[in-house]
Amino acid sequence: MSFKDPAQLTRSCVYLIVFAIVLAIAWWGTPSRDFTPHGILLPTAKTTYAAVDPQTVSVSQGLGVNGTVIGTVNIEAYAPAATRDVEMAAVQYATKLAAQAGADQLIVTQFLTDPQSKTLILYAQASRN
Repeated sequence: MSFKDPAQLTRSCVYLIVFAIVLAIAWWGTPSRDFTPHGILLPTAKTTYAAVDPQTVSVSQGLGVNGTVIGTVNIEAYAPAATRDVEMAAVQYATKLAAQAGADQLIVTQFLTDPQSKTLILYAQASRN
């Protein structure tokens, strides 16, 4: 393509610059996904307990709860692929929340993954013996 007319060259350069600006705005304006798990512990016990060290909280899977149920833990995390790392990060965050509530046991009741929204959901119960 040859530019014999200087106005055509100028117009092409302006179009290229405008295209580059629009592309840059679209690239930097797209929100990035956060891989950090987020969640909440909803208390169910009437009494409150002192926080414990998260390292002392035992994690198990199932439906049986030993002791007093302190609360229900709900965690969500963005997971483009349900990897073990995302699951472990969700369990660690749930353990941290349980420890803050004074629980010494975390029973994971459900792990769900939604491939359409790329979300990992963890449901658990925090209890104290």
